[in-house]
Amino acid sequence: MTNYPFDPEVAAALALMPRADVSDLDGAREEMAALLEVVNADVDTRGVDVTELRVPGPDGAPDVVLRCYRPRGATGPLPVVYDIHGGGFLLGSPDLDHGHNVLLSRELQAAVFAVDYRLAPEHPYP
Repeated sequence: MTNYPFDPEVAAALALMPRADVSDLDGAREEMAALLEVVNADVDTRGVDVTELRVPGPDGAPDVVLRCYRPRGATGPLPVVYDIHGGGFLLGSPDLDHGHNVLLSRELQAAVFAVDYRLAPEHPYP
């Protein structure tokens, strides 16, 4: 196994991250959802409209859900940030980056689109 060096600041942050036991994937997803519910309970969405948009998937696939963040009252074209949440393709959802996406939209006066992609192993690539 190869070890890769990390930036010291990143290495310090990694030590603080909880380890996800995905041997019980349903349990890990439930823990993640419960944690994100607490983390996102106090997100200040003032000045940002948060909606969901469904985009048709490829033939035979379900729609893709995008969570949309837009500065309230903005008109005309805006810069766009496309957010693909983390979670190793097994865990996670747009809730993972909700607070950050609200902040990006408000501070940058940008539209932010966070994709809720289908997760493995139920939906293997491609």
